[in-house]
Parts: sequence; C-alpha cells; structure tokens
Amino acid sequence: MKYLIFTVSLFLASSQATMSQGALESKVLNNQRFYQMGGSWYFFDKGSQGFIPLSDDVVSLRLGPNVTPDQVENLEASEDIQIGRILETSWADADLGQVVDLLEKADSLQNHPLIDQVELSSAPELTLQANDSLMQASSPLGGPPPQWSIAKAQVDQAWNITTGDTSAVIAIMDNGVDWWLPETRNGRNTL
Repeated sequence: MKYLIFTVSLFLASSQATMSQGALESKVLNNQRFYQMGGSWYFFDKGSQGFIPLSDDVVSLRLGPNVTPDQVENLEASEDIQIGRILETSWADADLGQVVDLLEKADSLQNHPLIDQVELSSAPELTLQANDSLMQASSPLGGPPPQWSIAKAQVDQAWNITTGDTSAVIAIMDNGVDWWLPETRNGRNTL
C-alpha cells in the first residue's frame, strides 16, 4: 500500500509540470486508459504499480480480411506509415516515423476501414548490463559468440528487473516466429 501511495504521489508530482500547462490528459484505446506526461504517453501497470512509457514510433496493427497489397500501399501513403511484413494472421508492425501525438495517430489508425485493431507497445529501457563474459566471447571458429541468442533475444534486459532473485519467473514471448512457415506450422522443426 505504501508503494501505491508513493507511486500515486510520484505521478502527481511528475505531472505538475504537465498540469501547469493544462489538465493532465488521458485517452482510452481498446478499453485501456493511457496518460500523457511531459509530452509522452504511459499506461498504468497494476502489477508493478508504476507508469510504463509507450513506444512512440511503432504500433502493431491487424489488417482486415482480404486487404490487397495495393490497399496496403495506399494505406501507408495516406497515413504516412511504413508497414512491415504482414503475417498470415494479418498482424504487422507499423513504423510511425515522426508522430506528433501517439494516441491521436493510434485512434486514427483504429478508425481506418482497412484496420481491425491497433495495439500499443511499451518502450524498453536498458538500465543494467548482464555480466556474462561468454555473451561477448568469440567462437573458436570465428563465428558468432557461443551465447549469441541471449544478445539477439535481448534476454540481458531481464537484469533491469532482477539481478539474482531466484524466485523471479521469466517468460520469453517471441513474436519473431512465423508459425505459418512449413518448418514451424506443425509445431516441430523439420530442418
């Protein structure tokens, strides 16, 4: 409870500058409330009892059914975004470039007739560096380091949360797997 009171007090103190320039702004997208502080958007995480900053240059979006490549090209031009690879699930990440207001842009995209859903992402922050010497070690054959996958997956960012608490649970959510490829479609590696 003390942490919640401290967090709310910190939020109110940090938002004083924003409030002095006008009322603290909040908006709702997909039934989630977001708060603007100092020109950036945040969501309140009930688990950590803290405000988490949002990425201001990328959103995930799900395109509607039967959207053609020409429609995607027109969508990119009309909304001034760059859509990455579209998965068979119709989800893709969209690079927003220089956006004046993240929530306005997300709302605009959410209301576009070619888009079914828009999701915002939190902005990661690296504050600690893992001290595993094997992560940077060279392979004896000149290839990638023996633990290249740790750096590639940015697992060392877990050090931002804990640096040795054995009760911590780490789940790896890998959005880089295309489950519709023949190699992964059946849930097994066929290489």
